[in-house]
Amino acid sequence: MDFLIDAKDLTDEILIDARSLPAFETIKGSIALNFETVADKSPAELSSIFSETGLNLKDKIAVFNDLTTGLGDDARLVEIMRACDFGQVKIVDGGWNALLAAGFETAEENSSLPASKIIIGRVEKSHFISKEVLLENYGQYKIIDVRSQAEYDGAILYGEAQGGHLPQACLILFESLFLPNQKLLSKESLQKIFTAGGLKPQDEIVVYCTIGVRAAYMSLVLQMLGFERVKNYQQGFLEWSKQEQVEK
Repeated sequence: MDFLIDAKDLTDEILIDARSLPAFETIKGSIALNFETVADKSPAELSSIFSETGLNLKDKIAVFNDLTTGLGDDARLVEIMRACDFGQVKIVDGGWNALLAAGFETAEENSSLPASKIIIGRVEKSHFISKEVLLENYGQYKIIDVRSQAEYDGAILYGEAQGGHLPQACLILFESLFLPNQKLLSKESLQKIFTAGGLKPQDEIVVYCTIGVRAAYMSLVLQMLGFERVKNYQQGFLEWSKQEQVEK
């Protein structure tokens, strides 16, 4: 499951600008859609939202982000779209910077497509996990915290009720996945990171961050490398910190 596409390999893909923060320019011809618009929505709501964008389930789609202003916004959107049965949606490796380096033209505003008619019958949730299910079976999972070292140690950066991390969670930094140019490390280098973290392909793994954004990227990377039993705790530490035990 390779979820990446190189900017130079783009042909007729529909480009989606997944950046959450307002930008002064975008890639010419891209449409705007961020994960916050579609997160935690019902199938009926998703059907309406995606229809308004003009997308179709069989479209070839490439999503881009900018890691200097966001985190895993692109991956969180791709995760949701794949769960809705978009079969050909990928992330542009290196995002915004890679598109500029590849010579893509910029524009001041995003484009739009004619409305379509999409019916989302259900959202596939096999790669998601709730706090309740996690608590019921906590001992069977390897828990991976993908936040920063400061957050893991107890820093409160995003309004968490308390600082720290889930009990027995192993820290594998989101930022450790990338080269300085924001492209993903080679598969060999990524495998070394996960092996050093004690992960094996047969492990049942739960990844989390604050609200499931950085964790979505980590989850996709793990699946790409053959870790098939991976779940994203989407509500993340923001939810956990309100009532559950933490470690520091």
